Amino acid sequence: MKNLLKIIVYFISFIIFLFILLPKENLYYKLEQELAKEGVIISDETINSSIFTLDINKAKIYVKGIDSANIDKVSLKPFFFFNKIKIENITLAQSLSNMAPSPIKEVNITYSIFDIFNIKIDANSIYGKIDGQVDLKNQKIFISLNPTNKMKNEHLNLLNQMKLKNGRYIHEYKY
Repeated sequence: MKNLLKIIVYFISFIIFLFILLPKENLYYKLEQELAKEGVIISDETINSSIFTLDINKAKIYVKGIDSANIDKVSLKPFFFFNKIKIENITLAQSLSNMAPSPIKEVNITYSIFDIFNIKIDANSIYGKIDGQVDLKNQKIFISLNPTNKMKNEHLNLLNQMKLKNGRYIHEYKY
């Protein structure tokens, strides 16, 4: 029993030290390099690293050279069993306003090793609440939108591209 307890304490200590010493900024720069290969550039951001989180502030996003979005804050929380990305105050470029209404107050993306084939998405804006998931196994994205009246009045053409089911608008995309 003592040996089992000792092993558990060592394992937990290892995990804690791993997160404290994890080179979060280097992982971010690697992500930035991989995105650049796909034509996505993140610029003008400031990076703050703490023990358990990595915060990226005031980022500008360019896709294939086109100004696409401004993001106030991105918080990355990489934990062993559970990872979370919180994106706050996203303002999309005017050219993208027909694809998604702007601004978006908050987007939460979570991933857990207990559900390895799914990434959960939660978003809130003045246009409604979005719940969704990315199915990694079947390569599908599911989006469910509960729109506000403002969304129904100003972006009806976007809602018409989605299926209405039980008062929510559903969109499924295969990548």
